[in-house]
Amino acid sequence: MLQKKPSDFNDYHRLQIAPCDMDATWMAIDRRILDEIVRQLGAEAKRAELERAIDDSFWFHRSLDRMFARASMTAMIEDARQIADLIARLENKLADSSRTLLYDYLLTPPWARTDSAFPADDPLAERRAYEKALLGPLWQMRLDCERLLAQRSEEKARNWDEAFVGRSGPEFDRDQRRCATLGYALMKVFSDREISSYDEGPYFRITSLLYEAMTGHDDVDLRQHCEAVIKAPPPIEPA
Repeated sequence: MLQKKPSDFNDYHRLQIAPCDMDATWMAIDRRILDEIVRQLGAEAKRAELERAIDDSFWFHRSLDRMFARASMTAMIEDARQIADLIARLENKLADSSRTLLYDYLLTPPWARTDSAFPADDPLAERRAYEKALLGPLWQMRLDCERLLAQRSEEKARNWDEAFVGRSGPEFDRDQRRCATLGYALMKVFSDREISSYDEGPYFRITSLLYEAMTGHDDVDLRQHCEAVIKAPPPIEPA
């Protein structure tokens, strides 16, 4: 099983892991399991780096994985779609109102809405700065939502939903898939050994060890998850 680890950490980006919550619960991998993973990888020289990668990955999974579950992803995509639509409608309505006094009123800073013809040394510059501060964040928010929607469409085209989210039926065990994904990443970054789902191969063995470290169970068949990750491998930054 896992043991508590102090709250200090170093970001580990090679496996695209970037912890950001200093108050999250940290867990450290059991020594016996780590020893066997190091042996399977043939990575004794990189033991400390490997341990940090596993610890960070487990932290990421425990702290943030719920956001990537099917229900959360579906809700997030729907919210992004609605927010992008609402902002676009607001932008269009403001554009339609640009011919009216309402547009001038809304985009004039409240402190400049006076009876004076020239309340500032450069009222046009002051208004433009206020308009940018007022509408800029909305524009950026719409772009971010549209970018997220486009990314999800691209992932579906690359069959990532089938491999990592699941297109139909019950959602797969996310602990098991995380271990298979992490095992694949560790093989890519820390070893030059062949990656296959063969029962006695290092990839399958490492995935099983990771799952034991995460859950305490050492008798679970993870071949289906290993094969799914091999079929649609995650992007891995080079070591």
